[in-house]
Amino acid sequence: MKKLMIVLAISFFAATAMSLESGEFNLVANSAAEHPCVKVNLTLDQISAIKNIVFKSSQVRAQDEANLKKAMLEVDHILASSTSTKEDAEKAQNNLQQAMAALAKAAAQLDLSINYDVLHADQREMGSLCAKYMYSFPPLVSNSIASNIK
Repeated sequence: MKKLMIVLAISFFAATAMSLESGEFNLVANSAAEHPCVKVNLTLDQISAIKNIVFKSSQVRAQDEANLKKAMLEVDHILASSTSTKEDAEKAQNNLQQAMAALAKAAAQLDLSINYDVLHADQREMGSLCAKYMYSFPPLVSNSIASNIK
């Protein structure tokens, strides 16, 4: 769930930068110049790259989530079966662990790709703060920010 929130933060992060380019961003909680999503100073190429990475990651994540659900169903089915063996259950458990690992790896790869393939070293701190600002709970920034992005 935390990784999903980070994906959403990056999406908002890119949308905020695009809104700044067109002058449509009105920040209610803080001045626009001080907000981490503004201070990161993304270029249009970086915004495009982040959008592509998030899109591709979403496709991988959807497949990994489906594989995880199938693996969970398989474990339930085997454990409830009167004809299954311990080896069957171990195999199903291993498949479940592999599906969970694949989902975690895809989420980690998203972070690595954005932080090291798109952001410059001097942008990483503000990029991280932007994600934390947007998707902390409770939010550190007014919800009206999102409604001001067109």
